[in-house]
Amino acid sequence: MKKNIEIIILLSFLTLTNIKAQELTGRVTYNVSLNLTIEEATKRNNAIGRKISQRSIDRINNARDVLAFLEFNNQHSIQKLETKLNNEGKNIRNKTKSGAGNKKIYYTNNSFLQKNSVVDCETLGECFLIEQPKPVWKITQISKIIGGYLCFKAVYQNKLYKEKKPIAWFTPKVPARYGPKFFSGLPGLILELEDNTVTFTAVKIELNPKEEVKIKKPKGIAITKENYEKLLRKKFPDFYKKWEKYKKSKKS
Repeated sequence: MKKNIEIIILLSFLTLTNIKAQELTGRVTYNVSLNLTIEEATKRNNAIGRKISQRSIDRINNARDVLAFLEFNNQHSIQKLETKLNNEGKNIRNKTKSGAGNKKIYYTNNSFLQKNSVVDCETLGECFLIEQPKPVWKITQISKIIGGYLCFKAVYQNKLYKEKKPIAWFTPKVPARYGPKFFSGLPGLILELEDNTVTFTAVKIELNPKEEVKIKKPKGIAITKENYEKLLRKKFPDFYKKWEKYKKSKKS
């Protein structure tokens, strides 16, 4: 099995080398759906000694799919959610939109280190360009077809995800090391991603479109994820106290 995985990676590298002289650009539209159930949400709340609210139940029941758009070239990529969202006139926050990142922008610099950043301009009142940890993946031999492309399963290995590890399905046929949010670094484009509460599924893939793909690095105060979290802890101490209580309950 290890040999097969190595062959997949080698073929992807050779393909990427062959097209190095030409620009590979693309646009991907993902449908984002909620994969969080009321049972799972109730279990999480019980773990921190808090009863799930009716409002939270309503948000799960009334969640609606949204669209996410990824644009990329050989140098970098950027991903955002659609700006016009319809929740059928209900005055309830869309749980799917929250899980998919709301108004955050996800930027990847396709360097040797594959640097990923999240742009957050809402939480603390000004724009921060938050550098994310280097992606680490475990590639498997499990495969399936998505949108006509043969894809392989990979499991995200970053230590921050101890409970539910994200799962990506990538295709070596498109040698672009990008995907939704800050999930990147695989030897092929991610066409499906199962994150903590939402699932991204590619519904439209445009490679080398006629309209030029122009990407500008987002502006913001550059900061590491660790230092940004320190700022959040100062701003929202009560939330983090509950979160620490939840993590301790999972260990016991």
